[in-house]
Amino acid sequence: MRQGYMKMFLICAALLVFPHRLFSQTTTNRAQSNNFLISADIGYTVNNYLSINAAVSKGLWYYGFSGQINVSTGEKGKSYDKIINWDNDLDGVSDAGDYYLGAFGFDLGYYFLENLCFGGGLGYAPHKMYRNFHDDTEILSQSGWYHVSKGDGGRIDAKAFVHYFFKKGLTGGRFYIGGQYSITGSVGIHLGYQFGSL
Repeated sequence: MRQGYMKMFLICAALLVFPHRLFSQTTTNRAQSNNFLISADIGYTVNNYLSINAAVSKGLWYYGFSGQINVSTGEKGKSYDKIINWDNDLDGVSDAGDYYLGAFGFDLGYYFLENLCFGGGLGYAPHKMYRNFHDDTEILSQSGWYHVSKGDGGRIDAKAFVHYFFKKGLTGGRFYIGGQYSITGSVGIHLGYQFGSL
C-alpha cells in the first residue's frame, strides 16, 4: 500500500517538474515555435457569471487576462446611489443582500499536449451590498422599485482551467472548448478561437 502511494507521488512530481521531457514527442514542434498565438473565449458559470478571456501563447506557455461579470445581482429598479445616502436610516427596505461584481485577473497555462492546455489564475473580486425599496406611489420609478448600494471591499479569486483545441483550419486558427473552476464563479464552460501565427 505504501509503495503504491510512493509511486503515485513520484509520477505526479515528474508531471509537475518535467512536463516538457515527458511530453516532448507531442510538443516538440510547438516548443520550437517562436510565433505568438492570440486566443479569446466567452463562457458562463453556474453562479451566473459571464466569463471573458483573452490570451497570448508562445511556445508551450499560455499568458492570459480573465474577467467574470455578474449578470444576476439581486438589485431591483433604478439606482439612487447618488441621491440617497446609504447611512441614512431609511424606512421601507423590502429586501437586502450582497454580491460580487465579478472577478478580474491573470492566467498562466502550459500545453502538456499540442491540443491540451492546463492552467490557473489569480485575480480580485470586488464586493457590493444593496438595499431594495418599493414605492407604492411609483413616484421614484415606474415599477415602484429602486435601490441603493455601496462597495464593501473584495477578496482574492483563484481559478483552474483546461482548454481542448480542435484541429487547425485553412487559416491556421482553431476552435477550442474549455472548463474552469473559480472561487467566485464556481464551475463554468467556455468556447473560444485561437488565431493563426503572427
